[in-house]
Amino acid sequence: MTEGATLAQVSGHLVFGHHDHDLFGRRSFVFPMELVEAPWTKGLIGICRKCGEKIQEADALPENPCVQAKAQAKKMLQEKGEWGAKRVILTDCLDICPEGKVSVMRVVPGQAVQVSTIDSLDLLGDLFQQ
Repeated sequence: MTEGATLAQVSGHLVFGHHDHDLFGRRSFVFPMELVEAPWTKGLIGICRKCGEKIQEADALPENPCVQAKAQAKKMLQEKGEWGAKRVILTDCLDICPEGKVSVMRVVPGQAVQVSTIDSLDLLGDLFQQ
C-alpha cells in the first residue's frame, strides 16, 4: 500500500483509500475507487499466463497454451449460455510456479479464493463444476 493508505469497511466491503485533510484541517477518508458489482456472478477462473509462457518455451510451442485454453473455455461457456456469469481470465504470476504445470485460481462469490495447479489445461471446465 502507498504511504498513508489504509483499508476501510464501507457497507460491508473492504475498500482501499487514504486519509487526507479538508480545508479546516480535519482528517477525512478519501475513496479513489468506485465500488462496482462484478459481472461474473457465478465464478471466475484465473489462469497464470507466465506458467503458460514457461511451457511454451520448454515445448517449443508457437503460442502460449494458456491463451488457447482461455479461448476454448470461453467458447464452452458461451455454448452453455454461461458466459458472463462465469468468466476465464489470464493473470500475472500467482507465485506458485509448478514445474510443468499451470497455476489457476478459482473465485466464486461467497467462497474462499482457491489457488491450485493443474496438469492439463483441458481440466479448466472441471473447475467450474466444483
